[in-house]
Amino acid sequence: MTEKENAGKTGCYTESLYVKIIVIFAFALLFPINIEHEYGWFMGLMHGTFAPYYSIFTLFSDTALCKAPLHTAAYGIWWWIGLAISLYYIVMALVLTIRQIYRRQKIA
Repeated sequence: MTEKENAGKTGCYTESLYVKIIVIFAFALLFPINIEHEYGWFMGLMHGTFAPYYSIFTLFSDTALCKAPLHTAAYGIWWWIGLAISLYYIVMALVLTIRQIYRRQKIA
């Protein structure tokens, strides 16, 4: 693979990553957790999936929440399942990125 092809693949990968990050943060901004609303299992999955990103918002805002204070038991279970899925994908993205960088250094 030529250097130009390698650069093209890297550009596509980072562009895709930036788009995903922007979409995730836009979702977290557009759908904040309301403290007066009781949430069920489906929103537990959604809030758990976006909990790492909500936690970044809690650093900058006093009103941002990672988990709804008023929720059902199923919400809590699915929140943890969503959080586990989200953390798995974050770790895999980091591992694969590091692996890709290591392979490029090994080839060059």
